[in-house]
Amino acid sequence: MGGTETLYSLGVDTSTLRASPVGRVLVHMREVLGRNGEAAATAIDALLRRSPVRLVPALDRAVRDEDTQALLGLGFLEISADQVPRLEKFDERASALLGVASLVRDGHTRGAAVLRLQERFDRLATAFLINRINDYVGPVATLAFAAVERRSRPEHAALLVACLPLIDRMAQWTRAKQAQERLRGFLCSPHPAVRAALWAGLAATDGEVVLAAAAVLAGLHRGQPELEPVLAAGLAARPLRTRLWAARLAADADWTPPAVFHALASRMAQDRAPGIRLLGLQGEAKRGERAAIERAAFDTNAEVRHQARVLLARSFAPLDYRGAALQMLAEGTDRRSVIAALALLSEFGRSEDVPVLRRFAEDPRPSVAREARRALTRQA
Repeated sequence: MGGTETLYSLGVDTSTLRASPVGRVLVHMREVLGRNGEAAATAIDALLRRSPVRLVPALDRAVRDEDTQALLGLGFLEISADQVPRLEKFDERASALLGVASLVRDGHTRGAAVLRLQERFDRLATAFLINRINDYVGPVATLAFAAVERRSRPEHAALLVACLPLIDRMAQWTRAKQAQERLRGFLCSPHPAVRAALWAGLAATDGEVVLAAAAVLAGLHRGQPELEPVLAAGLAARPLRTRLWAARLAADADWTPPAVFHALASRMAQDRAPGIRLLGLQGEAKRGERAAIERAAFDTNAEVRHQARVLLARSFAPLDYRGAALQMLAEGTDRRSVIAALALLSEFGRSEDVPVLRRFAEDPRPSVAREARRALTRQA
């Protein structure tokens, strides 16, 4: 949340919050030291392990947020420093539990949790330790950074790569600039194990980790052939934010060599997001690729088609869009091609094209029929 927004103003209700990962962790954490401790510990550990690493700062905010506690119908999470050692009885699940304990309001408890997290070399422990580098109690922050710095060794590089989104987030903290520079300096080192960890990060299930690892590798391989697998991984990612980042970099002629762009161009042109296809078009235009610009003029998206037509009119001879659309409808059955052709007839068609449009208005494919009816409306 930012500014003066609250959970109330955002319209979040109790049931929604309780069902969210943050709400479930906070509810289960109150049971860990009670009769249902085993089940609660298992639930928290499983939830945190399968969640993106950015759940850690989200939990940190929620633990200290009065609105969150009110919506959950609970008071602030209270764990004493004396209770922290009891969390270690849950073995491998203790990293998750100690991590949540490191978020509570009591500074002695946070310190006790950090003291025990520093001996646990796994992703969750590392993520919670990075989060505590911004602690407003100086000794706690110092202890957390010392523990994270112990992981700045090649054999532990994978732990830091898995937490790269949190390391990037340190740029927002006034007390962590130097710490962030040291961690990023380590991850940019040429050691083979560190580089291998970064490349492995491109296959992470957490989309934010893929983006963060790709950004580091892109900076290391600017203008080099090695940039291709980095950007390919970004374009293959599910989150749109990651794909847009990769597309912008690929289209940038000052950053990406021509051979790398050409290897990625078809993937960009076929992406389901018009914004990425538009970036691909811009990259093709910078490199004077007329055939690719002509193909974009028949895109299913109006803005991509418009930009392609502008580029063709500016630098090349314009096309017979109506004639091409009629030919596509006569020869093709591919849904995307048919929709693109119908859209062009909507813009360039004539009254004598109405019978063709009526035929496609009865097409069993809903998207095709919808585009044909739209074109008929324009022709009326």
